[in-house]
Amino acid sequence: MAHVDNIGKHTSVQKATNDLDISYKKKKISFALQVAKLNKFRVSTPEEMTERLDELFQLCIDTGNIPTYEALAVACGIPIRTFYDMSTGNFDKTAEFSPIIKSAKDTIALMESSMANDGKIPSAVWIFRAKNYMGMKDVQQIEAVQTASGDIPNQENDLLEALPESPMENAIELKAEDKEIVDI
Repeated sequence: MAHVDNIGKHTSVQKATNDLDISYKKKKISFALQVAKLNKFRVSTPEEMTERLDELFQLCIDTGNIPTYEALAVACGIPIRTFYDMSTGNFDKTAEFSPIIKSAKDTIALMESSMANDGKIPSAVWIFRAKNYMGMKDVQQIEAVQTASGDIPNQENDLLEALPESPMENAIELKAEDKEIVDI
């Protein structure tokens, strides 16, 4: 078997954290442990969840740490994926938790967007988190309209012909399977 240097020794995350100041790492480990201690038991009622999340946000205020989606789940004693499913109502018998989780996520989103606006966190980081945790999406909408003959285009060439003319600076490339690239 071939030997590959540095495999298993240092991932980029490991290397990056090795370069961090020890006091910073201690602060983050301490915060993570404090959040985990909030998790005395898995919350089972909306009231327990509200109380637990209030404790988490107060802990963040007291310690100067930023609340995260992951901290919400850990504080409530719920696996992160399950917590996500609960927030969307996609988990049996947990619809009553959804508005509480959404409110907590909105609070974090407001704080993070404010920090991005103030230049305290990179906009790209905020956009990434918003897409992964807050439901933001990049949406491109193309509407097929009736042609002059009254037909609704349903073939690729008909669709391309039905698109309005646009200046070249707005050009995009469309690629159909097994066909050449068409510039619009």
